[in-house]
Amino acid sequence: MIYPTLEAEKAAHKAKDAERIKDYIVALQPFTIIKALDTKVPYFQRASKMGLGAEWSDDSAVGLITLDGWWGPRDVFLVEFRDGKLSRITNIATKVCDLLLPNYRKAERSNDIFGFFFVAHTSFKLEGTSRVVIDASADTEPNIASEDLRSSDRAWRGHVQAV
Repeated sequence: MIYPTLEAEKAAHKAKDAERIKDYIVALQPFTIIKALDTKVPYFQRASKMGLGAEWSDDSAVGLITLDGWWGPRDVFLVEFRDGKLSRITNIATKVCDLLLPNYRKAERSNDIFGFFFVAHTSFKLEGTSRVVIDASADTEPNIASEDLRSSDRAWRGHVQAV
């Protein structure tokens, strides 16, 4: 993985060229950019409350790349290689949000512009080359305390466990 420095991000915004700031998956020998990660907000070196994690299968055929946000994981990419070439990238955090959406809609909350925030104890774990174990909790208003959640007309909390 390569990612921009915070200084590069600030310079791009000042030049009104922020769309060129990306995180990339790269090969080292020979150095080649394989693909830019499709994320709204890239990881930046030394950015506050942000983290970047990557774990790879023993044969490097499968990787799990996690970009953290303010509350917890923001993007989680499952990266798959076949015969040394990139075959597929899937943002499984987006897939988990898709699983949460029907129950969110049933709750009839007034937060029409929803966004799920994965909270800190959420985990996405790579097992071998064929399994990702997901234990994900998400809030629409993560700054509302649990005891106040029921009285809020816009907050919602969901949980997904999946393989």
